[in-house]
Amino acid sequence: MKISIITPSYNQGEYIEQAIVSAIDQKHVEVELLVLDGGSTDKTVEILTKYDKYIKFWRSVPDKGQAAAIAEGHSKATGEVINWLNSDDYLQPNALSEIAASFEDPSTLVYCGRSRIFGMEPDRKSNGTFVCFQDLDKTIGMARIDQPETFFRKSCWDILGGVNPSFHYLMDKELWVRHLLYFGLKGIAEEDRVVVNFRHHSQSKTVTKQDYFYEESHLLYGSLAKLFNLDIEWALKSRRQADAMRAQHNYGDPARIFNYYFYQNLQRSYAAADLQGFDEVLSNIRMELLSPSERIALKNLFIRRNIIPKWSRDSLRKIGSLFTTH
Repeated sequence: MKISIITPSYNQGEYIEQAIVSAIDQKHVEVELLVLDGGSTDKTVEILTKYDKYIKFWRSVPDKGQAAAIAEGHSKATGEVINWLNSDDYLQPNALSEIAASFEDPSTLVYCGRSRIFGMEPDRKSNGTFVCFQDLDKTIGMARIDQPETFFRKSCWDILGGVNPSFHYLMDKELWVRHLLYFGLKGIAEEDRVVVNFRHHSQSKTVTKQDYFYEESHLLYGSLAKLFNLDIEWALKSRRQADAMRAQHNYGDPARIFNYYFYQNLQRSYAAADLQGFDEVLSNIRMELLSPSERIALKNLFIRRNIIPKWSRDSLRKIGSLFTTH
């Protein structure tokens, strides 16, 4: 089985060699490596030239960013399985052969593993992509994809059209939501196995651009609201105007999806001590669409919002990290 690995890159010469070596050293599986560099001015080109014979395709020219590079890589990929590996991350030894084994089952459409998160804090294992196998609407409404360890059958990307280049921070989450709308929860394989090493460093987007991730989350769900022809003012708040999502809606209940989106944002507002945002989100939630345990959790959160002093709520801001992509 061939696995296509797309590596978008820009001025990551400090790390990209480790990413390349981790891909070409995989055993018992055919790896197709495509590197789309945005015209780096560091030592990246020197490294790409060094490994030229092991890389199916590479170029180093100015481009329109990470999502556009991934889309270009997808257009050139010929593997049965596909994912992208950022140039500052690297694969675990033999990870791809284990992933390929999962895709030997023709019903497998997505493989969800785990990553080791390292760099700026003690090493930890990711929670993995969020999948509630009993509830598709919850999986979409509270969507979180841990992209580095989530591999797709390429035919799914071909049907969906791959990543949306208009998203610069959440192109993975937007793709995941479209996948769930089209395929539902069919063919998702989960393993509690570390397959990739995800590096936190001072220049990584997940460290420096959190506000932009939240902004694009609003854009994503605003786009979804337009797809469903829903007039949800709060969901449409964004510095950018949301276009309707380009997706075929085979699965999912819009009312429940957005109820879980609001439910998740209520928790995020509380963690950020944003009381105005908390109250605004709360007014959109329909209790009858939540499970009994979720209703109890929401009521307890409402009580804490009203009785815990502000200084205590401020101390809870760190909880917000639970609701980020990693």
